[in-house]
Amino acid sequence: MPPDDNLPISDDDRLLRRIPPDLVVPNHNSGIDEPSSAAFSDSSDGTGMSVTVESTSRAKGVSEQDLLRGYDGFGLVAIPAALVRQQGQRIVRKATPRDPAHAEVIGKKTRGVKRAFKRGAVWVVRPLQTSRGTEP
Repeated sequence: MPPDDNLPISDDDRLLRRIPPDLVVPNHNSGIDEPSSAAFSDSSDGTGMSVTVESTSRAKGVSEQDLLRGYDGFGLVAIPAALVRQQGQRIVRKATPRDPAHAEVIGKKTRGVKRAFKRGAVWVVRPLQTSRGTEP
């Protein structure tokens, strides 16, 4: 296990999540596109929701653009770690060769949990195209 796997993740830290363009929806009240609640599901392979711990990523010199390399059209949102924990989820570090700050959010992602993540998410990098195929 790499040494960083044992580092605690502060409630003040932010978790970065890639958002595919087909999971971006219009918010008719604000007029600003936002991630769909479906963007906050566990991975299709049965593992937890994949995220990057922002402070670790920065400390290792990995930029937001690095995290999006190979993910054309994707955006990137940040979710507070405190919010994730308030929703009964655990954050487990699982570094990968490509992302040394990778972690998984473990726990049942009910509709309410996904909505809370959606409400708490802020764009770090907006996607190049929205689900409607227009520029943001």
